[in-house]
Amino acid sequence: MTVWFTVQLDDRPGSLARVANALAERGVNITGIVGVAEDTDGALMLTTSDPAATREAFAGLALA
Repeated sequence: MTVWFTVQLDDRPGSLARVANALAERGVNITGIVGVAEDTDGALMLTTSDPAATREAFAGLALA
């Protein structure tokens, strides 16, 4: 079963890199990605190789 995560990103350089680095540090591969941006609002939707580790990474970043 594929799990999709939706993350609200801050409108500043490095926001996406921060998420990607947190996943990489846990050995999690991004297997699918969709980004949506409108003015200063943005959302990242992604699937990964390890949903449980993804949740841990997002918790460490204080992402809902």
